[in-house]
Amino acid sequence: MFDVATVQRASTLVVASAVAALCAWGVGRHERHRATPVRSEACTRAAVHEAIDEPAAHEPVAVRAAPLPVPFEPGAVRAAPSTIPVPFELGATEFAPGDFVTIDAVEGTTDRFVVGGTYRVRGHYELASRDTARLLLSVTRTERGVEDSVPARLDIVRGVGTFDLEIAMRSAGYPHVTLYASDTGAPFSGVYFGHGDGLLRDKPWRYAAR
Repeated sequence: MFDVATVQRASTLVVASAVAALCAWGVGRHERHRATPVRSEACTRAAVHEAIDEPAAHEPVAVRAAPLPVPFEPGAVRAAPSTIPVPFELGATEFAPGDFVTIDAVEGTTDRFVVGGTYRVRGHYELASRDTARLLLSVTRTERGVEDSVPARLDIVRGVGTFDLEIAMRSAGYPHVTLYASDTGAPFSGVYFGHGDGLLRDKPWRYAAR
């Protein structure tokens, strides 16, 4: 095994030899053009002396590992879908005494409720008929054998408040915001909204929990 000093000295001699050869080649060119030739030995000795007797100081070099590339994951970065206002009308309503739900604004990825769209509904409410309830933004589907849209929910207490909920429509139907009893899950107050064929204007049933 060779120690570090031996390896460094061997490397220095190689460099010195290369410098001397280059210097000799340059001296030969000068001798052909000058009356007084220059001795290449002097150049060689100077180069070797400089390389061996006065080597450049070697300082430890910090070696840093290159950062590993971040693997690309398709779909990992997605731009938020743009939304536009969705016109709507109020349809069938039914409220327990003192309760109300008002739809203030609807925005979505399309200008009407369609399967595959995502919709944000904002509004306010007052709960007076009981102490607690669950407010749901949901869709009463009009097709059989299809997946239900997952409701967006908000637990509320007696008094006045606001809601800001979002739902993805997985099936055709009638959107509505309805209040459900916290203990039984039965609906007792609510309002349907939408546009055209997507609006339930008259509700042929009544809520059981009043």
